[in-house]
Amino acid sequence: MRRSPEDEASSAYLDVDVAVWGTVSLIFSILLILAAFYFSALPHVLDENYFTQKDRKHENGTLYFEYFNEKGENEGGLLGDWFERLLRGEYRYTYGNSFANYCWPRVVPISQWASSIYRATQHKAIVQTLVRTVVLFGITNSLFQTILLAHSALPRSGLVVCSCYAAVFVDLAHSLSSFAMTAIHLWQDEKLAFLVDSAMETMMLTLVLKISLNIYLDEIKMHRLARCFSLASVIGARPILIADVKTFTERVVCDSNACQTRSLKGVRLMACCKRKEYEEVREIREIVKL
Repeated sequence: MRRSPEDEASSAYLDVDVAVWGTVSLIFSILLILAAFYFSALPHVLDENYFTQKDRKHENGTLYFEYFNEKGENEGGLLGDWFERLLRGEYRYTYGNSFANYCWPRVVPISQWASSIYRATQHKAIVQTLVRTVVLFGITNSLFQTILLAHSALPRSGLVVCSCYAAVFVDLAHSLSSFAMTAIHLWQDEKLAFLVDSAMETMMLTLVLKISLNIYLDEIKMHRLARCFSLASVIGARPILIADVKTFTERVVCDSNACQTRSLKGVRLMACCKRKEYEEVREIREIVKL
């Protein structure tokens, strides 16, 4: 049976409630971010320097190490460039399947009481996976919402038309810079590490522009009020977040602690530890359980 033109037109489109999918996306993203905060607060184990007391040097300057195995046999091997980092005082840590990642130990100031999500993504693969999932999941939904908002505002005036096109391009730039922040690892992607600071600046700038354009295009007062609050929060946090990333990229430290406040002075999270310390903490927890 042949359908009428009206039936064919109605069947050719997908009828979905954008507000519902937006809410589902928001809840899903919040759950993943909370999981990322949880894993970022857990300690990550640092590899100790096992060879500093056993290293030797050939006449040509090549470094090597020797040790006696369980059978009493003398064994050894060459020490690569990574050993120079250990001699300078850096620690090595495992990231996913890679162990060629280095950081500087430090005494964490008491005022720095909580973990920075960005720093945690550089220390733990699970945190980066969760945050990157949030960004990738949100890219499609955010761009779709921006296009719908721009399309609904198009008939107003010429200035609004320009703002609509600008909103789409700003959203796309924000999505790309956000992905770069969550995808580039300072050691695994060492050749691209120089892009991190620029990506952070772009991400924060486009976020401010994106919220501002949405305030201008949206006619619903409650939406405008919520976005004004978000805009004020982003503008206030922008210099702090940029400084956090810049400080960390200049010198990768072994802990994720960054937030500073006087009201929570004394509250500390164990952000990193050596394997021996980690085992001692585990033993204490087992004793407490018994």
